[in-house]
Amino acid sequence: MSVRDGAIEPGDQFLLTSDGIHDAIDPQALSLCLTNGSAGVAALDALLGLTQFDDNASMIWLCY
Repeated sequence: MSVRDGAIEPGDQFLLTSDGIHDAIDPQALSLCLTNGSAGVAALDALLGLTQFDDNASMIWLCY
């Protein structure tokens, strides 16, 4: 988990994931989701479809 204190500004993005995702997917792959916008989210969703999980996989992408 990462916690930061500060103001939210236009253009800020947040990717909230369950442990089923952040334990199974490389952090660099998750960061691509944020740098490539909706195309990155679609690519991450496709990657999740190819990944074996022992847990549920949930994510929320927030853009301000």
